[in-house]
Amino acid sequence: MSDVKKIGPGKKVVFQSAGKVAVEPYSQQAPVSNEILVKTKASLISPGTEGACLSGKANWVSYPHYPGYSNAGDIIMSVGIKEYFVGQRIYSGVQHQSYGLIQGASDDAGTGQTEGFVSVDSTALIPEGVTYEQATFAALGAVALYGIRRAAIVPGESVVVVGLGIVGQLAVQLARLSGAMPVIGIDPLQYRRDLAECLGADETINSDSTWVEAVIKKVGGGQCGFGCDRSQSSPSAIHCRRRPERPGCFIGFCI
Repeated sequence: MSDVKKIGPGKKVVFQSAGKVAVEPYSQQAPVSNEILVKTKASLISPGTEGACLSGKANWVSYPHYPGYSNAGDIIMSVGIKEYFVGQRIYSGVQHQSYGLIQGASDDAGTGQTEGFVSVDSTALIPEGVTYEQATFAALGAVALYGIRRAAIVPGESVVVVGLGIVGQLAVQLARLSGAMPVIGIDPLQYRRDLAECLGADETINSDSTWVEAVIKKVGGGQCGFGCDRSQSSPSAIHCRRRPERPGCFIGFCI
């Protein structure tokens, strides 16, 4: 396909090997059929997933690896996809790069290429009033929301969020909006605990050796039974489950 038009020059982030990051120049293929081209305005780092990929701890990653999946940008070219127009703002799974090509729905022809391409099925137009930066939180927000919905919080029930990274901070806010009281955050870093309290946590606790006892005292009066488990497949996932011994006390692990 040497006659295919190229767009650029652009730049993309690459993990060349474990612990080694670079920014490399590239030229982006222009859309051909049932494709749209996006110019990046903001791209969110996913600390859990991308940290694991960079460190070499993710055994499913091969190098070079091109990270990123939370992109917000503008449509600058559209070929054959009626719902999308030049100038629209769009959220997508495009990687950390200047431009990204999005293929049409699975029943559309497209180019047939898959590497570095994103399906239109995983995109969403950005509503008016939402900034590019805010839109990039959609994927990690969905992770936090999954945990909150699984917990099935009833107003007035207690929630403990362990780990106040991005997903944990979002979980704190969603728990508060769901009517949880109190919402307690646990993390070893003071600045994360301070942020959580600004975002709605009633209290935060340093995750030292006594944090479990402190939580039990705060939300269960010494009688609280709660269950917690930590995902082995996704470090950013939250897993909450209700314990029959003490309905209303929940705990989620967020990295």
